[in-house]
Amino acid sequence: MLVLEILWALASSGDYVLSIDLYTIYILSMVVISVVMVAYMVLVTIGPRGKKEPEKRVVTVLRCPKCGYKKIREFREGDYVGKIVDEKCPKCNVSLVIDAIYEENIMGLSQAVKNKKSKGKKEAHN
Repeated sequence: MLVLEILWALASSGDYVLSIDLYTIYILSMVVISVVMVAYMVLVTIGPRGKKEPEKRVVTVLRCPKCGYKKIREFREGDYVGKIVDEKCPKCNVSLVIDAIYEENIMGLSQAVKNKKSKGKKEAHN
């Protein structure tokens, strides 16, 4: 608003060095507001650069209905819970059934080591 007051004072001072009418002030105000809004939206969309979303993968849990053998593999298109798959149980040779499908974080080696150390410290305190 201070900028508008300064521009209005210059325009109405009687000096014809800077001839600005109300319409020009209005247009300039709208341009400034638009630029500020676009800059804000870009910054909000980009977000903070420091935080990275952990990589994720989708896995399928296969289970033998007879002996309970469990196998975890990568998700394949067409998988759904309850589906009988072509893979056989290595123990009893029965077709495996999809028991669960879920998403898990893929940890890097350094993160896995940190988690292992923190678990070891917790167990030592107990």
